[in-house]
Amino acid sequence: MTSPDTTLPGRSDARSAEILRGGLALVADHVAASLTTMFGPALESLAGKADDPGAVAARHFLQERRIHLDRGFLDRLKQEQNEALSRLLKRDTASVAASQITADSLSLVEDDDAATSEYVSKVVRRMQGALELQLREINVVTAHLARRDRVHTSDDPFAPDIFMKALLEVARDLGLEASNWLSLSGAFERPMTEELRRGYQKLQDHFRKNKVDVAEVRRELAARQALGRPTLNPMTKTPATTAGDFSSGFAVTRGPKTTRLPWLDEAERVTEGRPTIAGVPTSMGGAPTMGRMTVTTFGDVRVSLDQMMARMGAELRGLPAPASFPPTGAPPADLLDAINEMQHVGVRAQAGAAAGALAPTVGVAGVDQGAWREVLLAKSNRTVDKLTIEIVGMLFDQVLQDEQVPAEIKAILSRLQFPVLKVALVDAEFFASSSHPARRLIDRLASTAVGWEPYGDENQRYRKEVERVVLQVQERFDKDLGLFDQLLKEFDGFIGEMPTRETDPVARAKRALEEAEKREVLVINTTIQVRRAFEHVELEQYLREFLVGPWVQTLVTATLRDEQTPGFSKAFRQVIHDMVWSVQPKMSGDERKRLVALIPGMTRVLRDGMAMIQMPERDQQEFMKNLMSSHAIAVRPVDQATYIKHKVSTGELRQKLDEMKITGTFPISAAHGSVKVSAGALQRAAEHHAAQLVVPEPVAAQAPLSVEEDADYDGRIAQWERGHWFNLYDGKQVVKVRLRWISPLRTLFMFSCDADKSTRVLSPETIKSYLRQGWLKPLETVPLSKRVADRVIGEFERSPKRAEELARRIGVEPEGEAVPKPA
Repeated sequence: MTSPDTTLPGRSDARSAEILRGGLALVADHVAASLTTMFGPALESLAGKADDPGAVAARHFLQERRIHLDRGFLDRLKQEQNEALSRLLKRDTASVAASQITADSLSLVEDDDAATSEYVSKVVRRMQGALELQLREINVVTAHLARRDRVHTSDDPFAPDIFMKALLEVARDLGLEASNWLSLSGAFERPMTEELRRGYQKLQDHFRKNKVDVAEVRRELAARQALGRPTLNPMTKTPATTAGDFSSGFAVTRGPKTTRLPWLDEAERVTEGRPTIAGVPTSMGGAPTMGRMTVTTFGDVRVSLDQMMARMGAELRGLPAPASFPPTGAPPADLLDAINEMQHVGVRAQAGAAAGALAPTVGVAGVDQGAWREVLLAKSNRTVDKLTIEIVGMLFDQVLQDEQVPAEIKAILSRLQFPVLKVALVDAEFFASSSHPARRLIDRLASTAVGWEPYGDENQRYRKEVERVVLQVQERFDKDLGLFDQLLKEFDGFIGEMPTRETDPVARAKRALEEAEKREVLVINTTIQVRRAFEHVELEQYLREFLVGPWVQTLVTATLRDEQTPGFSKAFRQVIHDMVWSVQPKMSGDERKRLVALIPGMTRVLRDGMAMIQMPERDQQEFMKNLMSSHAIAVRPVDQATYIKHKVSTGELRQKLDEMKITGTFPISAAHGSVKVSAGALQRAAEHHAAQLVVPEPVAAQAPLSVEEDADYDGRIAQWERGHWFNLYDGKQVVKVRLRWISPLRTLFMFSCDADKSTRVLSPETIKSYLRQGWLKPLETVPLSKRVADRVIGEFERSPKRAEELARRIGVEPEGEAVPKPA
């Protein structure tokens, strides 16, 4: 028989309820007192959406009724909290079953509360993602105090839903139309999230003051799971019937004893503070842990921790990397084996094949990660390994708390904890360098996700690709870091894919831009070679300008058609020599006859070429008139020396023209940044491909950039990759855009907006002016791995006691008492 479930010692049901009510009052009072400070950011947000009727109406409402909104908010909030708390403490299985369907509940008309809840749910998902780490810990304690296996969101009195719903219901009662609810709740999303973060911190302090520590609760859960004991519902005194979620309280460990992993048997020892049994191998045949006892002091921990923080922080602070750790040898085999087991069990659990008992313990996606650290610490006999386990855990805690990556993608990335832990244990460079293959892959996944939303087929394809990459790491990573490079290359290929449908606007835009840049490079290369070909030939100014201007455009256009009609450009290239020869002096009758025979064919090619580039008819006539005048001069008598000089020059010209290669590769002789695609060229290419392009010009009336500013912007732009997200001001409003394509020479950057399916093309010059004006801002400026590393380091810098807490977790007393542990 299973013994009745109890809370941690010394706390009655009434006392638990009292602690919950005290916490509710703390958070409610804090958020209500801060409501007036939220009005400013909310109004500012609504003011930026002048084209949205809902935002305009919500703004007017807020300006006129904010005093009444402030007065009614606290009472409605406490009402919502009390109702949720009542459900949390009183509802049981029988009453739920009885209340699920009644005659009164059958209605086709949605009540007001359900209506507001629907609008609230569209906003709070993002709030929950931003507050995920705090909510997870609060949820564990709330479930513990309520003696529940889990706390459903609808019963959670601390959930963001409660606060936003209270605000929206007061606004509804004050007359705000339903069509404007979403605009109002969206405007309060960010300021309320910030105030909830502060309120939750007060709540966590309240729990600790009342001796309800989340770490202690987790240890109790780990002990129960390790012993295979089901958790009872204290209201019904019967075993729970479903597997629990470690992120929400008492989890359930079920199934026969034979299905439990061997390393779970040691979790109870960890929870009770006893050393693990020496010499017990894992199921994967790892080497046993030797029983020799060693002594670790707080000083040892402090030295190792300082070394780790120094290596992790050097790159962040722009300092030289310190020396590597003293050689410590490979981590214990049984520790690596335990990580491997957890890694592979996580894969099986994701596939739906693992037993329900495994998921909460091994930390698969969506559940709490505290328990697995306890198990792995038991397998560790070296200070550096224990610290590595804790630091990697802290890094992933910060990943889950990151506000820039959407919650759905963070949950997927959290599955990488075990592979990353294994990387960090065997390769200390993981902490030291953001260019480490594992960090580069994680950063790339995160950077392409910061603007992601879970709507639409393309976004779902993206999510599946992220899941595929993460699953490949889980399934395949052992020791070869090359796997991360391989998967990064595959993921970049996915990000660079364009829609294949000819009618897709983004695909058409890309083809137009590719043609425009290729044409610009062809023009540069052709101009250089044509200019070199007749640099020693005497030509009248009009003809020289024609050859390096309109006729270069003709050559490029003809060369592009060579792909469909091989040899198409040959006649247009040959006519250059004919034109130059035709205007040179003619000494003999044969040469004059040849000129007469040459003119009709040459004229036809010239007119076809000028028409091909749509040269204005007036300019065509002017050129042909000048050319005929040159022919008349050419047949006049000249001295022998002048004739010989011109004859030699035209011979060299033919040789250079024969050697001329019109290519789209980058011109070697062109200076960096000299390739610029004109707006006209972009417009012509867009018309040719029926592409809709928005081509903004640089911001007007800006002072020229200094050399230092120009170099700084060049450095920033050089870091941009396809898939990065930005906020862009288009002259009317700020829109979220994604960098979809960068031309091979980085002269054109194509941004697309999922909201209106528009495509914007910016040159480097325009980008620099937009950055300077604040019209273009990356949504992510620091990679995820650097952000979380900086926060972990900051924890230790701001709180000296953080190191003492960490030492206690790995079994070392800060006072300096040596604690024996197996080596």
